Amino acid sequence: MSEPEVTVVRKNSLRRYEEETLRGARLKREPILIWVTPDRGCVEYGGESEEKSQRYSALIHSHRMPPPSDIVKVAVEWPGANAQLIEIDQKKPLSSIIREVCDGWSLSGSEQFALRYADGAQLYITEQSRGEIKNGTILRLAISPARAARQLLDRIQSLSIDARLEALKELAKLSADPTFATEFINIEGINTLARLVESGTHFGEMLAFTLTAFLELMDHGIVSWDMISLSFIKQIAGHVTQPLVDVSILQRSLAVLESMVLNSCTLYHRIAQEIPITQLITHLQV
Repeated sequence: MSEPEVTVVRKNSLRRYEEETLRGARLKREPILIWVTPDRGCVEYGGESEEKSQRYSALIHSHRMPPPSDIVKVAVEWPGANAQLIEIDQKKPLSSIIREVCDGWSLSGSEQFALRYADGAQLYITEQSRGEIKNGTILRLAISPARAARQLLDRIQSLSIDARLEALKELAKLSADPTFATEFINIEGINTLARLVESGTHFGEMLAFTLTAFLELMDHGIVSWDMISLSFIKQIAGHVTQPLVDVSILQRSLAVLESMVLNSCTLYHRIAQEIPITQLITHLQV
């Protein structure tokens, strides 16, 4: 008969449990120390020998109950603070979970905060998308999308060129998030971007990030492309027809024109009047 398999569990200072499988370990009649992790129940026995107690800081069966499907274990980050390791109960409202996270760092006004993914596209987590959170995911506590939209709308209209540029960089990235995009569009943010383009006062990086943010917001399909003004079309067309224009601006302008043509028959005819077909063919051949 094969020897039974025994799992040894040692509790370390980080409150984690290290498992190690031992074969051939016979359980003697004398009691030895057993520490069982909290989710398995906690039992202790006095050890007859210190050597055995150290060797077997815990002896438990290797069969474990699977975690409940509605519980997700994640880490939550906040700048300047130690990460919180929490269990998200998917049956609880997301607002309650955010409030508990804020309480962990003594932050007031939990309704002004939200959870985002810390990696990848860093999308906001909503009641509709929370089911996609997996065990081991790293999240980040952030200001709410409504608050972020309002702050960025104010910053992109700042008198400081540097502040405006940094805000447009951030906006270009956040605009790909449908949750943020909805909030930004609701406060007339996309109209503000359109006016910035129409003004003709933005150049270089600032214009490139403005066009990127505009295109990302429009791609969500929340606003119709038919809202585009003739003045906006003329500015975009000018970027394409100019003999010398920054390649990043040219690429974004062509992308905006493509989306106009694909999404609006009305705009197609307006664009055809502003840009000679030979000019477009020249860019397509590059």
